[in-house]
Amino acid sequence: MTLLDKTVITFTCDEKYIPYSQILLESIAKNSPSVDVYARLVNCDEQYNTKLRSIFNNITILNDNKNVG
Repeated sequence: MTLLDKTVITFTCDEKYIPYSQILLESIAKNSPSVDVYARLVNCDEQYNTKLRSIFNNITILNDNKNVG
């Protein structure tokens, strides 16, 4: 298998877009369960890591906390 044989989906969101991320992950879990997902959560509480993993466990999550000011 080459690198191009594997589908990878990435997204970045903040807390406002977590509900949409959940919908995306539910769709991926149902329709494309073999893909890898990388999520970058900006200024999100770490509780969302568990929530997103409960929907789709083949996910890598990067928590990125930026100071807004």
